[in-house]
Amino acid sequence: MLLKAPFQKSSSIYLTKSKMVKKNGIVGTLKLKENNGGGPFGNDINHLKFIIQFKTNNILRIKIVDFEEKRWQASPHVLTTTDEEELNKIFTTITTETTISNDDDIDKQKEEEEFNNNNLYEIEVSSVGEPFYFTIKRKEEGTIVFTTKNRPFVFSDQYITFGTELFSTDINEKTVDNDEEGNNEPNIYGLGERIDSLRLDIKNNKYVMWNNDNGNDEKTNLYGTHPFYLQAAKNHSSHGVFFLNTNAIDVRTKFNNDEKYLQFETIGGIIDLFLFLGPTNEQVIKQYHSIIGKSYLPPYWSLGFHQCKWGYKNLKELESVVNNYKENNLPLDVIWSDIDYMHEYWDFTFDSVNYPKELVKEFVNDLHFNGMKYVVIVDPGIPKVDLKKESYEPLELGLKLDIFIKNPTNKANAWSTVWPGACYFPDTTNPNFSSSYWTPLIHKFLKDVPIDGLWIDMNELATFLSERLFDKFNLPPYNPKSQLLYYKTLPLNSNMYISNYYNAHTLYPYFQAKATAEALQTFYNGKRSFVLTRSSFAGSGKYTSHWTGDNYSTYSSMRSSIPSILLHNMFGMSHVGADIGGFQGDCKEELLIRWMQLGSMYPFSRNHNSVNQKAQEPYQFSQKTIDISRNVLLNRYRLLPYFYTLFAKVSVEGGMVVKPLFFEFPEEQETYRIERQFLIGNYLLVSPVLEQGDVTVKAYFPNAIWYDYYKGDLVTRSANQSTLSFVELNAPIDVLPLHLRGGAIIPRQEPALNTVKQKGNPYELLIALNNEGQAFGELFLDDGESLNTIENHNYTLLNYQVNNVKNQLIIQEIVKEEGYYNNDNKLVFNNIKVYMGILKQLKVCSVTVNGQAFHNYFFHSDRLVLEIEKMKLTVGSKWMVEASLC
Repeated sequence: MLLKAPFQKSSSIYLTKSKMVKKNGIVGTLKLKENNGGGPFGNDINHLKFIIQFKTNNILRIKIVDFEEKRWQASPHVLTTTDEEELNKIFTTITTETTISNDDDIDKQKEEEEFNNNNLYEIEVSSVGEPFYFTIKRKEEGTIVFTTKNRPFVFSDQYITFGTELFSTDINEKTVDNDEEGNNEPNIYGLGERIDSLRLDIKNNKYVMWNNDNGNDEKTNLYGTHPFYLQAAKNHSSHGVFFLNTNAIDVRTKFNNDEKYLQFETIGGIIDLFLFLGPTNEQVIKQYHSIIGKSYLPPYWSLGFHQCKWGYKNLKELESVVNNYKENNLPLDVIWSDIDYMHEYWDFTFDSVNYPKELVKEFVNDLHFNGMKYVVIVDPGIPKVDLKKESYEPLELGLKLDIFIKNPTNKANAWSTVWPGACYFPDTTNPNFSSSYWTPLIHKFLKDVPIDGLWIDMNELATFLSERLFDKFNLPPYNPKSQLLYYKTLPLNSNMYISNYYNAHTLYPYFQAKATAEALQTFYNGKRSFVLTRSSFAGSGKYTSHWTGDNYSTYSSMRSSIPSILLHNMFGMSHVGADIGGFQGDCKEELLIRWMQLGSMYPFSRNHNSVNQKAQEPYQFSQKTIDISRNVLLNRYRLLPYFYTLFAKVSVEGGMVVKPLFFEFPEEQETYRIERQFLIGNYLLVSPVLEQGDVTVKAYFPNAIWYDYYKGDLVTRSANQSTLSFVELNAPIDVLPLHLRGGAIIPRQEPALNTVKQKGNPYELLIALNNEGQAFGELFLDDGESLNTIENHNYTLLNYQVNNVKNQLIIQEIVKEEGYYNNDNKLVFNNIKVYMGILKQLKVCSVTVNGQAFHNYFFHSDRLVLEIEKMKLTVGSKWMVEASLC
């Protein structure tokens, strides 16, 4: 049972003192109404100013601040300079609280009307003298997107709240009662990071956001803060909301016959709200990413398979893991070291006994010779060693630069306990942190051993010590969490360069990821960085990959990984995965098999578990596990061109590499609750087995043409079905159900045991025809490692299309951009496979390649599958293949 919210006890009233319509927005001032009782904790701010900025025709920004703008604001540290300059140009017109009136410039209304001709929204703001509110409507339909009218509004020193009324799904109708399934509730997703259902339960709930090391506890705030939600709806009427605030936040929701609302609460900062009008789900996400930054393009090798364990006690164990993968013909691109490699768990050191530096260097050089990579962990804590007895450069340099987070008096460094013992913590917001501290340390470390990527853990910040603290920051008048805010982290009255820790806590990992990525890029002379972070804030995906933290070796944890990965794609962190097999607990063989199958389809694919837990590399189990793992990993590697093309596209346009079904099929009500299946791109449907002992899957098939990925069989409905809907699929222990949507062309490549060995292998196309006998796809190629290949046009983009013209299947390669080719080893297309079950009662009579008869093909008449082999066509040569049907 949720406790009564503070805003339900008392609320402030702010009167609209002035407002003006300008070309790029609406600005105005607010004043606290006298003798209105005020907010629940007092200390209400008397004078406020606001702006509703028309950023684009589908993006609005609403900012409400104290009139003098003395309060903490996160936006200058997260958004681009251009974003802030645009807003400040409008805001600077408010010079004093009395200079603007509602009728100052009637001509501005003409400018507003001109702008409104193109935008998707209408804005209503309270008149001068009225209690303040704003309402955003979708212009064409007149439906309300967000309205603060009649909602509590408090803007006090340590408590801010505002919210919107919620309406039933798809229509602004307040009178529709929920049925037992809650089908009239709005479909809301986001507000992470948390382990929870994909679609949020908004009947009576509270969602907390505050970076914290809470393991993988369900329904609580975890490692990252992403105060964004998507409200998805049919009829192209979805929208999104982003609350840019780095203080502790909660969002309360209610949806019943009496109350329907979503209410933000935070304990500091300002109101800085972005609304994204879509109108499609995909457009909402892309609009959000246009503000926070698009997910980075990871190096190609990082899309391969990764193996890690906390508990590889020495270098010999690490070498044994690599050798066992090789001996069992299991693909492996990256081997990892957890904190085992360090001397006394000190950053940037090697254990001289178990991981001698020179031997590690030889090991890494051998990895590189064989096409593999090495990644190690780095934690934030720098141990307080006795420098009179031994030297330690990260501490010495940090003290010299005065780089560490300070205690409340700024006279000493704040400290707490983590793996090495008592530690100081570098202030990642300090302007000297990246260039003068972090980068030199990383560069020196990599000069000793050519490590390929860094894993930044414990960066919430997480600590083992929680002091008893009683000041206003550690014990604020309102705490959104059930735990103390300073639980397992530094005291919140500690000081960072840009503000106190109370305000900047959630930005710690953001700046650490940025600095780590930049240090790797400069060391490797313009190559892409690979950084894996546990903690994150909105926009972290510009710099880093993510894994979902300390999960469990359970079927429940495996199931929950799917919503987590889908949500992080919404949050702009597309290269994301969960620990395959689970981090905590002993993984049983069946669970590992099913998790290897699912994990082979994660954007980031890594097997990892904890110290003192049973080893869970596939070769630790039976030959059956080895064989199944090999097959699913080889299939992943075969699909890497498709994955990489998606990552490249997302890095330019924003959007998601993996997505829920409702993104592609928003008109189908069932899709909004599906979280046990997902799409890779628009075309590949993954329906994994997620229950112990199951050998079937009840999979939902949206209204489209679907083919079995492996054989090309057309998925058909039963006699009493008008559409496919749910179908029970056979899924014995060695099968991961995958299906291809009609209209897809999937580029693939002959797999190898790592991406370097695979680089020059022949390509192929897997084609699935739609109702019209057509299909479309694309392939992105670059060197897989250089920075800015897209910006510098050092890439090749190829489009593929199939058309059925008078029973002639025409398959074409179209070159859209040709800035990159591998001239040392010309890439070739060998094979094409066409699933053409939709073209019933037809067969292939002949095939030509570039106008010449070609005989190396086979048509499977039982499944209507055409296979054309060994064509040896040069990639990018604008070839054409024709298949005559009869």
